Amino acid sequence: MHRSGRVLAGAVVLVATAFPLAGAHAAPADVTRGSYSGMTFTGCAGEQVSISGTYTRVRMQHADGSHEVRDQVHGTGAGSDGSPYVYRETASFGYVDYRPMEHYRRTILLVSTGPQPNLRAETTISDGVLVAAEAVCTG
Repeated sequence: MHRSGRVLAGAVVLVATAFPLAGAHAAPADVTRGSYSGMTFTGCAGEQVSISGTYTRVRMQHADGSHEVRDQVHGTGAGSDGSPYVYRETASFGYVDYRPMEHYRRTILLVSTGPQPNLRAETTISDGVLVAAEAVCTG
């Protein structure tokens, strides 16, 4: 009984080292933060919006050699007619062997704090091919 317990424990250790946990990282994440400014267009209101805020980028390398990058932007904006907005953008992409855009997903939320409608836009790319793109106006 004791011998089979040791064999089983050895097998568990062997399997655990042969198959690392999903999402295990090879190195600590690299985090970059800074100021952001840019322009976007909202078809919901038919105007350009000037954005200013902050961004955060997190870069990770996984134990299997793949890479993952996550971006976030938080800010405020002003439309060409002066309409105020709150802006949020999230994007993530992953790649193996430095082949870009193996997976890419981006979401933009442009929330009007004035009379203009809100915008939610999503884009998904897989293996360099546009899989989905949608823009929805609300409010």
